[in-house]
Amino acid sequence: MAFTRECPFCARSFLCAHRRQKYCSVSCASSDRGVQTPEEAMRYFLAHIDINDLADTTICWNWTGPLTSTGYGLACVFRKRIKAHRFSYVLLKEPISETVALLHGPICQGNRRCVNPYHVRPGTNKDNVQDRVE
Repeated sequence: MAFTRECPFCARSFLCAHRRQKYCSVSCASSDRGVQTPEEAMRYFLAHIDINDLADTTICWNWTGPLTSTGYGLACVFRKRIKAHRFSYVLLKEPISETVALLHGPICQGNRRCVNPYHVRPGTNKDNVQDRVE
């Protein structure tokens, strides 16, 4: 069943046969650079969270964008796919190594969609496993 969609690169309407078809052509797909600058990253982030006040660090900021198969938010920025809570932490707090795990604290109570950088803390995979046990 075909349906009409708007190309995110050229903004033309086109008929697509598959739900996963995003662009009207291969040319548009290869030309779309996605999020490349810090300003675009912040706009992307704000467009994908469900919150009215960024200053309120006490509540969970739920990711409304794509999710991983395990329920974590997934951000597609700088030509990479990263977990949304890592993206949020790097964007709003500080850069971290890819080898550092970010652990959701007790405030989230298992809310994997939370991207509030004040609800996670850096740690190791061992710390993460220990937190799950407790």
